[in-house]
Amino acid sequence: MKQRLSKIFHVIVIGAVSAVIALWPYLHDFGELLPGDSGDTLLNLWFFEHNLASLPFSSSDLFSNQGWSSPDFYFPVDGVRGWSDHLFLPSILYGFLKLLGFQPTQALLLWFTLTLTFNYASLRNCLWRLDRKSLLVSAVCILAAFNHVVLAQLNHLQLLTLWFLPPLAFALLHRQKTWAFIFLLLNWLVGPYIGVFSLLIVVSTYLLSGRGLYRFRRKRFWLSWFYSLTKTQRIILAALLVLNVVLILPYLNTSLVMGARGTDEITKNLPNIWAWLSGSARQHLGLPLHPHASGSEPFLFPGILLFSFSLVSLFLWRKISQTDQLLAKSLLFLGLSVTSFGFIVLWWWPMLFVPSVRAVNAAGRIASVLWFLSAFPLSGLIVGFEQTLERRWRQGPLFLFICSVPLLWISLLPKSVLALDVVAWQKDQNTFRTELLDQGCDLMHLEVNETFPWHGDVFAMHALLHVPGLKSVSGYSGWQPRNGWRPGMHSRDAFNWAFSNLGKRNYKRPDAISSDDILCGIRATADKAGHVIFDLDKSLADETKRR
Repeated sequence: MKQRLSKIFHVIVIGAVSAVIALWPYLHDFGELLPGDSGDTLLNLWFFEHNLASLPFSSSDLFSNQGWSSPDFYFPVDGVRGWSDHLFLPSILYGFLKLLGFQPTQALLLWFTLTLTFNYASLRNCLWRLDRKSLLVSAVCILAAFNHVVLAQLNHLQLLTLWFLPPLAFALLHRQKTWAFIFLLLNWLVGPYIGVFSLLIVVSTYLLSGRGLYRFRRKRFWLSWFYSLTKTQRIILAALLVLNVVLILPYLNTSLVMGARGTDEITKNLPNIWAWLSGSARQHLGLPLHPHASGSEPFLFPGILLFSFSLVSLFLWRKISQTDQLLAKSLLFLGLSVTSFGFIVLWWWPMLFVPSVRAVNAAGRIASVLWFLSAFPLSGLIVGFEQTLERRWRQGPLFLFICSVPLLWISLLPKSVLALDVVAWQKDQNTFRTELLDQGCDLMHLEVNETFPWHGDVFAMHALLHVPGLKSVSGYSGWQPRNGWRPGMHSRDAFNWAFSNLGKRNYKRPDAISSDDILCGIRATADKAGHVIFDLDKSLADETKRR
């Protein structure tokens, strides 16, 4: 009984309390603020809502071309889904919270809280199974699951669901082939980003183990593994494979319609070596030096935390087990793979060998996954150090944990938070929907004068969820059409682009829009008081009737 209560405390209670502390700047108003800004956070909220609206018992079929896989943005592009995340499994948790009666923003905040708690619990439970049960190991898990690398990218919901990564690493390192395959497929159900990162971990671990390539090339290896499966395991694997194929097909079609990302476009987003040390401006602990960090989102790298732990690991490397050493080598190899060394880039090997890797535009985001799984080798170091310390001073581990509390607190609470005022955004959204309904709009485009025009595109997409029959030329999904569409374009140019592509391959037929349909080009501006004003360009409707 005592052992069970201890496990509940370490695995669940500590994780839940840490999640509440980390998200308290948003939770204390419960629904009035959301992490991030009006771009990625609301884009992923849109995917959550769209996934729920596309369930079989809703108005459309989950797998129909006109339902889940082809939302009515980027009109008249046909059969195109979001480029980097479908959020299938995370949407199930969000949908459960909606069923309990919570509003979308409240359900999203609870989703953040539960997701971060589950991340910690999954990691801590795997380390508990390795007989690593001390408070210091729990401290390592807190640093891995709630540090600023995670909290700095709360707006990237597709990167937060890490529930199945620790059991994947556990099964991989302990040669549990069937479970490793199951957890790999579950990671793909989270979304392509986590799916690609988990596949890279599997591939790099087998490459560095010195036994993976030879064994996988043998036909007898696969046959013996297949015959060793139970009937239940075969059914589970078959179901996961089929579901993954169904979910990934729209992404393959997206690459055909819009074109795959070029190699140069991907490699220019790779952070340079200085990004590993720069850290985030939102963390309390920073390096005294401020190196020039380039690439996409270099603030996602741990900075001084990574530097300190890496230095300690070099001195205590032989103190950890061979499995921990193998995972540490794999994580280091992947970290170097996403690093740009000027003209030398190692990211070519995933682009050549790993399917769908071109969907990962910002490969540096793997930093959160690497830092999360580094808890395995770091906890191994801690356990060895703790045993040595306890032999000399029995209360030493407890004293060390108490001393680490300030570091944990600093890690959980960044210096500043990026927050979206939901109340103000919802007020503008209601005004926008009312304008669309009053004008009877059938096809619309929202024109904004912003530094980040795709925020306006996401704003327009949310109207699609509440105005029946509405289609939008505006849109955003992490990717965009390559034949003239651009963020922030004028409404007149947007409609000209839409009509010029009707009937082309991968675009809707000309009868998808009729002469009686009302076009609404709407310009969003702000008055001196900061209130948003929506102006309708009525001349577009007259021009449409003359087409």
